Parts: sequence; structure tokens; C-alpha cells
Amino acid sequence: MKTRSMGHASSLRGKVTGLLVAFVLAGGSTAAQAGGSLLACPTGVGEMRFTPALRGAPQDANVSTVINYGSCWARRSLVRISATASSEDPFLGATCGTAQTHVPKQFTLTWDTGETSLLTLVYERTEMQGTTTVVTFRGPVTEGRFKGALATQAWAYSTLDMVNGCLLVGGLARTSALVALAID
Repeated sequence: MKTRSMGHASSLRGKVTGLLVAFVLAGGSTAAQAGGSLLACPTGVGEMRFTPALRGAPQDANVSTVINYGSCWARRSLVRISATASSEDPFLGATCGTAQTHVPKQFTLTWDTGETSLLTLVYERTEMQGTTTVVTFRGPVTEGRFKGALATQAWAYSTLDMVNGCLLVGGLARTSALVALAID
């Protein structure tokens, strides 16, 4: 039974990874659709921790976000790089149902080259695709590498994992997702 469960998680992870790769390569933004993206990071992993844990009623919380973007590549040169980001932010009026839409007002990506990029993202939309919920954020790179470019980030959550986390007696304390990033 353990093997079956792990096989299901692996299969779901493969489908979600494929969805995110398709997002970054084809549908992340107008520039990406035209093949003009500067950079694509299709297979990152992100985690958010909520303190206190989120429930159905609105409350003020703090959110710790950590993202490892994994392999990224510059479209025109196919140079591979990687990046990480982390932030601690307030999440005012948070509920279990709005957990997916939270994004730090600003956060800094640290590239493996030592360079940084400051992103200012806002929530754009949520789409349900089968058993996956994809939440998209968009905004400018305001400082550092790629300054002036437009960043589009998508978090792909297991819808069932989010629902089950919200039903826990203690509330939703953490959530994780696959994360894709395109910089145009």
C-alpha cells in the first residue's frame, strides 16, 4: 500500500511538473507565448508556514515563505542557473481559503551567481485544473538582475492536500507547492 501511495504521489508530481513546464514555456505571459522570455524556472518547490495556523475565520497571521527555483535557464543562451527566495510577511485577515493567494509584497531572489532580483508581485488569478489548483502572480523586477522585466510566478497545489489541511483540528499550519517562474 505504501508503494501504491508513493506511486500516486509521483504520478501527480509528474503531471503537475508537466503543467508548470507548459505554463512557463507557452502560457505564462504574452512574451512567453511569443518565445521572448528572458528566463524560465519551471520546476521549483515552495513552502509557506502560517503562524498561527489558518482557520475559516479571518485572523492576522505571519507567513514564512521559502522557494527553491531549482534549474532555470536563459531562453536565448540556454545557460542554466538556480535561485532561492525567502521572506517573512504579515498576512492580515487571513483565512484557510485565502492561503493560496498570499504573496509577499516584495521578495528577493538570490541567484547562484551571487546576483539578486527584487520582485514585486500581485495576485492575478486561480485556476482549477483537475486535482490541481494553479495560482498565478505577476509583477515587475524592480531591482537587480533583470530589472525592468515582468515576472510571472505560478504555484501548483494539490487541491485535496489544501482541503485536507484546512479540515485539520489545528488549522492549516503549512502548505507546499511546485513553483514555476518566467521572467520576460
